Amino acid sequence: MAEALGVPLGAINEIRLSGGGLVDAPPPSATTEARAWAPLNRADLLGALAAYAASQAVLQGEIARQYPNLTLGPGYQLDQGKEKWSVGIGVTLPVFNRNEGPIAAAEASRAAAAANFLAVQNRVLAEVDRAVADYASVQADLEMVRGLRTTLERQTRLMRSRHEAGEISRLELVRAEMELVDQSRTELAARRRAAHALGAFEDAVQRPLAWSELAWRGPVRMTEAK
Repeated sequence: MAEALGVPLGAINEIRLSGGGLVDAPPPSATTEARAWAPLNRADLLGALAAYAASQAVLQGEIARQYPNLTLGPGYQLDQGKEKWSVGIGVTLPVFNRNEGPIAAAEASRAAAAANFLAVQNRVLAEVDRAVADYASVQADLEMVRGLRTTLERQTRLMRSRHEAGEISRLELVRAEMELVDQSRTELAARRRAAHALGAFEDAVQRPLAWSELAWRGPVRMTEAK
């Protein structure tokens, strides 16, 4: 911890650590919503899309040199229904086109960029699906562990009352308290796994889930360079 914080070990020797300060993770989002975030946030995916867009621009330039009146669209669009980018890898040229070298080379380059982009997108969406599933799984485990801890707390309070009334021995009460402590440790471990799963979820969609939707989607002020 000292290494991670960039401080000497002695600076944290007197710090008492507790799991009680861990905040509860938000509930897992639907897979569809998470898949909608990734195409707009993932830097590797947007980088591959930019490379495809650049290859598309080169192809447009080569075609414009031979066919000034022929224009191509951007070649990609966000499919809101499938929550992913769609790219067009075909191009229709006039029948008298002889597929001259520069156009053919640019088209081949665009096809390669499209293939790379689609591979990156498939990998990213698979990571998102896996992160959502893992997060939902650990959240379910955490809820079960919490339920057991609540039951043991209730039983321990009852045992204390019975001990005070002289109905059970001190040893029986201590056993109940130790069982509650063990369950509390199990819950702390479950909460830690949930925190790691949440971090993996945020990494997969590359957005902090603790931010409100308004803060995340609010307008960004940009200053024009002079």
